[in-house]
Amino acid sequence: MAGIKDVTALIESREGKNSYTQSYLREQVFGGYSDCSSLVWKCFERALGIFIGTWTGEQIDRGSLVFRNTSSTKKGLVKKDLAQMQEGDLVFWGPSRGDSRHVEYYMGNGQLSGHGSGIGPVRKDAVKYRHPYQLLEVRRYVGKIVEHPANSEPGTGSDPADRKRLFVGRCIADELNVRTWAGTQYDTIKSWPRLVEGNMVDVIDYTQKDKNGEDWYYVRIEQRFYGFVKAEYIRKV
Repeated sequence: MAGIKDVTALIESREGKNSYTQSYLREQVFGGYSDCSSLVWKCFERALGIFIGTWTGEQIDRGSLVFRNTSSTKKGLVKKDLAQMQEGDLVFWGPSRGDSRHVEYYMGNGQLSGHGSGIGPVRKDAVKYRHPYQLLEVRRYVGKIVEHPANSEPGTGSDPADRKRLFVGRCIADELNVRTWAGTQYDTIKSWPRLVEGNMVDVIDYTQKDKNGEDWYYVRIEQRFYGFVKAEYIRKV
């Protein structure tokens, strides 16, 4: 859990310091502005190099499903929910799953931290906290089981970061974007790592094919960033 504790530390470091905004300033989480979703987006990105989505609608479709609420009247977590949760899980609220409106970060030890209107984020008792909208689900972004949007069912597949290294590779392209999935580039990513000719990477046992049937390697960069690059641009050392 060492990695997720870095995310938790960043969340804690912003508590009571950020002004709520949904303007372009929301991306300046470490400059004094945020909303609920930009807070977790930027903290996961800075601490772990993981892109979880820029807003709740993206975030609820990423990671692995811990559990989904099926009651239309349930507004908050109960103790038995916490028994399934781990530090770093995200909790979502909204009118429906297709219309998520709020997210909170689980700090562990029965506490949430999240950003509403005003100055925040604010620490909360996870069991006592209630949101006006329905509790939707809890999702996990670091762990042995991950769900990718390409999967049809939540919780399928094993975490690529837990797989073994196949070989060390060298980038042979002049410049190469690292993708979040084979053949897929999300325009919202502003700081996803890039490779240049000569950069060394670990190629992980998680090769995937894009929709055209071409191979993409899953690589580890600088021992902390993970992503997909087209296999033809990586040469085994």
